[in-house]
Amino acid sequence: MNILKKTLLLFVTLSLTVGVYAASRSYEVGDVLLCKKKTSSVTLFLHKMDLMKQIRSPYDSIGVTNYKNFNPSGVYQLAKGDKIILLESLRDSEIYRVALVKREKRKSKQSPYQTKQSTSVYYFVDPKSFKNLAFSEHLAD
Repeated sequence: MNILKKTLLLFVTLSLTVGVYAASRSYEVGDVLLCKKKTSSVTLFLHKMDLMKQIRSPYDSIGVTNYKNFNPSGVYQLAKGDKIILLESLRDSEIYRVALVKREKRKSKQSPYQTKQSTSVYYFVDPKSFKNLAFSEHLAD
């Protein structure tokens, strides 16, 4: 019985340490991450201060478990097929500045006079929410 307890304890500690090391992946500038799930917990913030408020106290001022309300034009929920490119690491990799590459939707009938507008908008994100994203590739400079 004593040997059984020891082996069980050894198995539990090994599985926990492997799980902790597997969960802590280091991300580098230039990594491309792909969202493969339909709903994602990754929220991109247009303003760095909104993200900092969310990190400091994720709940609203009343203390309820609801998340704070932000201006909807400054927040983007990652959707399936969207990619983010890590551009810059801020605050010792606590925050990343990212570029969003949206998934191309089905081609609809467009006017030949309509042109694609490419705007470069950068977002800020907390890397703790990257657990549902898959590593796609690493871009060189």
